[in-house]
Amino acid sequence: GYRAFATKIWNAARLIFRYVDESDRLPSLAELKQARLSMVDRWILSRLARVTDGVNRSVEQYNLHEGARHIYGFFWHEFCDWYLEMIKLHPERSKPTLLYVFESALRLLHPFMPFITEELWQSLPHKGDSIVVAPYPEFDAEMVNEQVESQAELIQEIVVKVRNIRAEMNVDAKQTVPVRVATSDAEVSRLLSEARDYIFKLAQV
Repeated sequence: GYRAFATKIWNAARLIFRYVDESDRLPSLAELKQARLSMVDRWILSRLARVTDGVNRSVEQYNLHEGARHIYGFFWHEFCDWYLEMIKLHPERSKPTLLYVFESALRLLHPFMPFITEELWQSLPHKGDSIVVAPYPEFDAEMVNEQVESQAELIQEIVVKVRNIRAEMNVDAKQTVPVRVATSDAEVSRLLSEARDYIFKLAQV
């Protein structure tokens, strides 16, 4: 329920505040577009663009329940369950994207959960006096990257399948195990090589 969701947001913020200090500033989207971002950073920016579009469409149609569902799914599953875990490999490199996405997500979420979002927004690098008067995020089609989304989905699928096999065979979650992935697709092989550190960390292999 939403009490558990509020706890999830708060715990995510506590993790983010480990990486952020007063000298940090909120990057602009233009700066991120010019930066050499990791695959996971490009993925989360693409997903943020899609959820921004979904929430805005829902609000325009006065379908607030659907808007809440969009931001709930993004924040809980994509941002917390995947992105925050993946960037633990390179928190400093991903910090600008992390700040941008978290601040944008708080503004998206604000109409649905005003108090917790204001509290956390004030603790982040931000522009303006209050999240209440901060501009609502707008959809930017340039940030949607279907190729990166497909790549991230493949990595996540592999991790989930390894986790499922471990659970079925009662392998201790902390124990690393050898895993072999076979493919005749050169592109998939290249992707797995580039993303192997994420797979190793998330699947404990």
